[in-house]
Amino acid sequence: MSFNKFWMITNVADAYDGYRGEYIPEKQAPRFLHPYREQAEKELLRLQARHPHSEFVLLEAVAVAKPKTMLIVEPITAFLAVETIDSDIPF
Repeated sequence: MSFNKFWMITNVADAYDGYRGEYIPEKQAPRFLHPYREQAEKELLRLQARHPHSEFVLLEAVAVAKPKTMLIVEPITAFLAVETIDSDIPF
């Protein structure tokens, strides 16, 4: 999957302290990638109106780390030339 810039929304109202920061409960983790900021902001306002006691945050993707795969293609430059020789050898 190729990623361009995108935005995500999450509910941080029930975030709780953890060892290295705060954790967001799994049921409130973001699940949708908005390709346009304006679209994400509209959704942010819609969610806040629907859940007035929640606290929603708009997140912007700023970097991506993905596995590096390397494909090496080596051209074949030498071919074996086989001459046809009449002989009694069966191969």
